[in-house]
Amino acid sequence: MTTTREVTANETELPASATGESARPPEPERSNETIDDSIDPRERARQCLEGVSNPADREACSDLVVAIAGSDLDPLEARQWLTQWLLEAPDDIDAAFALAGLLAEDGEYIAAAETLAELQGHLANPVAQDAALERVRRLVRGIDGRLSSGAEPGVRRDFYRLLVTHFPAQQDWRLSLAESLISTGEHQGAMEMLNFLLYDPEFGERTERLQRELLARVDLADYDAVALEATGSQFIVGATLNDVHDLRLLIDTGASVTALRESTLRRFGVDVSAGRRILIETAGGAVPSTLLAMPSLAVGGQRVPGLEVVSLGAGDLPADGLLGMNFLGRFHFVIDQQRNLLLLQPRRATNL
Repeated sequence: MTTTREVTANETELPASATGESARPPEPERSNETIDDSIDPRERARQCLEGVSNPADREACSDLVVAIAGSDLDPLEARQWLTQWLLEAPDDIDAAFALAGLLAEDGEYIAAAETLAELQGHLANPVAQDAALERVRRLVRGIDGRLSSGAEPGVRRDFYRLLVTHFPAQQDWRLSLAESLISTGEHQGAMEMLNFLLYDPEFGERTERLQRELLARVDLADYDAVALEATGSQFIVGATLNDVHDLRLLIDTGASVTALRESTLRRFGVDVSAGRRILIETAGGAVPSTLLAMPSLAVGGQRVPGLEVVSLGAGDLPADGLLGMNFLGRFHFVIDQQRNLLLLQPRRATNL
């Protein structure tokens, strides 16, 4: 399945730390002196917290702080040591996992997830990200066992909601979030989460079963039902561009931005050269494109004015293009595979 998302230069704001810090304080002045290993370990650790510039010292400091936190310290004091060190070294995987583990042991599961999410935001190296993700998954499995056996359903829901926000490619966590939403009676939200799993080869069958159960519970009278055309395991829906031009678009919940063939846009008289040049990511890698604002795009009776679309070559898109989340996300929507229908309900302002 082709996926598309807009790439921008804007930085993403990191979540609050496990200690409630909303922003990282200014960088301390760093000393060029090496850490004196002849003094008491705690005093050396305090030197570490004042800032280190020598890479060898940084590694030694990491080992030292993690070891101190893993000693017979009071758990709160251990957390303080690790939290302070992570302000100095936010990409320290060992320290982040030590802190997340302590938070989980104390039942602070959301704070543990925030710590893991913040670490992921600091890891620019894909190899480091992959290694960290394996450890994240092991820790999440342990936490899930505790959440499933005794925690309030809302805690498990919030835990997985945070993880899905920061680790969107982990489909099993999406399924866990959907199941948690069902347990809290949030059936509409569960159905929307399941939309992202319908085509997954591992979870698709389970997703379809849950969707059938949910569709029997939810009042669909307020939804606009639009016929879908099945193509393999995916669906094409009819759309209208600028109130005039008919389109056939493949529904793609993995695409953040709706994409249209450049030839289709030109056929409809759209001046593609007037758009803004950007890079987008597809399943085949980064592709240069153009971002344009369309007067409107409508599906069924639901019309979105001023929708941004990207143009791509014909070889990159099926049908006339992809219907992405910048349209679908304006609605509560369900892809009803049993009846080949797209169900749309405009979101109320309070639900945004």
